[in-house]
Amino acid sequence: MHIGLFGLSGSGKSFLIREFVKKHPDYLGLSASDLIKQAGQDTNYETINKSKVEKNQSYLIYKYELIRKQTENTIIELHNVVETTEGASWIKEDVLLSLKLEQVAFLNTPPQLILENRKIDKSKKRPESNLIKTKDLQRLSIENLKNIYSTFDIYLLSKETGITQLEELIYSGTPTKSH
Repeated sequence: MHIGLFGLSGSGKSFLIREFVKKHPDYLGLSASDLIKQAGQDTNYETINKSKVEKNQSYLIYKYELIRKQTENTIIELHNVVETTEGASWIKEDVLLSLKLEQVAFLNTPPQLILENRKIDKSKKRPESNLIKTKDLQRLSIENLKNIYSTFDIYLLSKETGITQLEELIYSGTPTKSH
């Protein structure tokens, strides 16, 4: 199964995927940003712009397609919106659909926790934001995914029970709903 895990930057996707793969070594955990970097492309907040974000998607599609051909089970950390110094850059529908995901989940982290995570994580430069902007961007991101993947459910995961919800998604197809 090929699962896309979406969420805002700082929501905890990387952590959730690492913990999930520890419990499920038959899954390969991936990051869209890492695949783009492997192709020699820029993903740095301070230097990336909307044009580069759009260009990077062809590299992502190519790299992920190669991995899918060799790997039965993947869980990939994705963004449907990338925050740049120019503002929000939305990933086009055809790009996301071309990844051929079989399940889509969104890590629905409370906006206050996203902001706290961003302050704590010094490994990445991220945009300045506030509670209202973060909450609104997360709402828009979820709506966007529901429109793009209208043929199946978008599962909202919580940080506390995300691994259990992913397991339910994989094995029964219906994870418990996040609040």
